[in-house]
Amino acid sequence: FGPTLTSLRVGGNLNLGLRSSAALVSLLPKVSRLAYLDVEGVAIPENAYLALSEALSNRQSLRHLNLCRTGLGRGSATFAAEVIRDLISPGCCEYLTHLDLSWNLLNGAGAKAIAEAVGVHQNLTTLHLAHVGHSEKYGWCGCEPRVAGCRKPSCRGNVQYPCLH
Repeated sequence: FGPTLTSLRVGGNLNLGLRSSAALVSLLPKVSRLAYLDVEGVAIPENAYLALSEALSNRQSLRHLNLCRTGLGRGSATFAAEVIRDLISPGCCEYLTHLDLSWNLLNGAGAKAIAEAVGVHQNLTTLHLAHVGHSEKYGWCGCEPRVAGCRKPSCRGNVQYPCLH
């Protein structure tokens, strides 16, 4: 990736794995003009989220961040709230206009973090929160019911967006 790159979409690459996620995050500081980052469907390990928010800190160019179906909150919903606070707090992605956190597990702490951050964020105009959390209709990871594919009993799998397990 070069310093002139403004848009990066790696969404749907479920097989990136821990090393590849770490490599991607390590490249972000070198891409100073990045305005659009889409990692939808990439299973990001919890420890990589902190590195991601660090890599995006003071990023004046970033306007669009898609973290849909990345597994945020599947380990700890409290940790997810911390990540959300970091990402949309002043000093990190303060010029962000579009944030998609759909299909992740965000509990009350996550909702509170979003409400607090959105209350002080000056530029956020679009926030997607479709299917966040657990319900009877959807598995805890957001996968649609009764579709083959997932190996975990707590998840029911999804054809369009394979399960992150």
